Amino acid sequence: MKKIVDIETMTLEEENKFKNEKGFDLSFVIEELQKIPNAAKEKMNHSKKRPITLIEDYLNTKIKNDLLLVKRLLRVYFSAYTNEPINCILLSPTSEGKTYSTVQVSEIFPKDDVISIGRLSPTALIHQYGELVDPDGYPLKERLEKLELDIFNAESEQDKKSIHELKQIKTDMMKTAKNLVDLTHKIILFLDNPSPQTYEMLKPIMSHDKKEILYKTTKSDGSLSVKETIIRGWPATIICSAKNEAKNEVWAEIASREIILSPNTDVTKYHAANKLTSQKMGMPSILENNNNEKRIIEFYVERLRSSLVKLCVDGNPIVNPFYEMLADLFPHNEGITMRHFKRLLSFVNIETLVNAKSNMKIEFMLHERKEKKVFVVTSLKMIEDAIKILGNISTIAPEKIKFYNEVFLPLIQEKSTTQISLGEDPQRRLAETLDNITVTKEEAAEKFTKVFHKVITPKAIQEYYLKQLSDEGILDWKKNEDNKKQYLYFLSSKLSIHNLTTVVRQLNDRHDKDFLYVWSCLVKPFQLSCKMGKMIRIFDNSNSNITYQEFKKKISGSILDLHDNQGDKND
Repeated sequence: MKKIVDIETMTLEEENKFKNEKGFDLSFVIEELQKIPNAAKEKMNHSKKRPITLIEDYLNTKIKNDLLLVKRLLRVYFSAYTNEPINCILLSPTSEGKTYSTVQVSEIFPKDDVISIGRLSPTALIHQYGELVDPDGYPLKERLEKLELDIFNAESEQDKKSIHELKQIKTDMMKTAKNLVDLTHKIILFLDNPSPQTYEMLKPIMSHDKKEILYKTTKSDGSLSVKETIIRGWPATIICSAKNEAKNEVWAEIASREIILSPNTDVTKYHAANKLTSQKMGMPSILENNNNEKRIIEFYVERLRSSLVKLCVDGNPIVNPFYEMLADLFPHNEGITMRHFKRLLSFVNIETLVNAKSNMKIEFMLHERKEKKVFVVTSLKMIEDAIKILGNISTIAPEKIKFYNEVFLPLIQEKSTTQISLGEDPQRRLAETLDNITVTKEEAAEKFTKVFHKVITPKAIQEYYLKQLSDEGILDWKKNEDNKKQYLYFLSSKLSIHNLTTVVRQLNDRHDKDFLYVWSCLVKPFQLSCKMGKMIRIFDNSNSNITYQEFKKKISGSILDLHDNQGDKND
């Protein structure tokens, strides 16, 4: 077999040898191919920033005043290349920028990895994105094409016997064929909310129940025969929706499988977005386009993608010495907290992996395969950063929580002060009179306008905020006895959102008091796996070995070195 020459990674000696043997001068081609990698390296050296930060900076020029959403979406996208892809849903009213933001992020990722679809029918994914395979899972495309060519040639020669035999072979092949939809390392964007039936189909995929799921559907040829389809792998899914999904009959199950995000709705964002639009539409495109900048960012994305795929080839490559502490500290008072906890760890892991070059690592030798494996160590900094980026992990949309905290609660407190007598404890009095303090949709709309400096109708407030918070059990309502057409909203219970910053603080306290326990959590799994292999060393991003004391210092500190070389090469 001839060796394929990779001219992009060719050394000078190899280039000269190739030039002398083949008579080709590749210097111009190599120079062109190296322009983007060299520019990417120069950009990192000049900025002293990591690739993930440079990607965020670029997207923030496209998505105005929504820094947190950019960080969150990027992590969801990159999670597609790990063993635990993340699912999210963007909920907000129409024209708040959720679809625009999602599409902008998708444009810097490989086109083959992103599946963008509108309103999807339950079987559209099966019919549109699959390939035929034989019972052993091998693709049939080339064999079918060869059969078609053979049939064509036989028909040209009027060889009836061969035509019959070849068509029978094709028929037999199609009878046992299955449709394979491989969603490994894919990102599915639902630019419109799917139907409840599609949600039902997606549930086992989004739950990561099995690596392969068999679906049986009726063939579309009118024969009523059954077509078997295998869905392989788990994609990262992003759903954009402007509707009140709480009305969806399967919403509770879907919400437990997804992180709920919302774009920033501050008026400063609208102004910044309008300025960007006016710039795009008021100036010639050729003056604004910076293809080199986008190509550099795509280079960073591709290198991060390759790094993640390589790290996760054998499953989870993370060593989190705080895993036992996290499990103990995280709330565990109801069943849904199990999924909340997995959601948190997914973000901790992706944060650790996108910063893999800068984090400490463990080298492990597998005895049987005589192969070295590298695992990435999660630091307290990674946990803290993941919690800051993730924010709310409940199934209530962030936009609703913002309304509750900045509009409804202050309005209740303002109204309650008129009922508090001199000398009374306001907090105690507030707790005692919660059921008696009510808010109308008109009052909430007026307060909303004052807080966010944008006009909203009472009807919109009722539909998008008051009703949905009532559906979640956060608010309750009753009819006004003096006006039966008017609804009065009040607090039914305190909003229960896990304060994850408390978890970080407690982790820090435990780490300081009992570092030996943290160390034991790090080395114990490797000691138990001594028959499988041996932990060789712990090292940093400069490939220097880490001592016990250095590990103790760095596991709680910031990232080892702000400037990593992830965009320069892929180890």
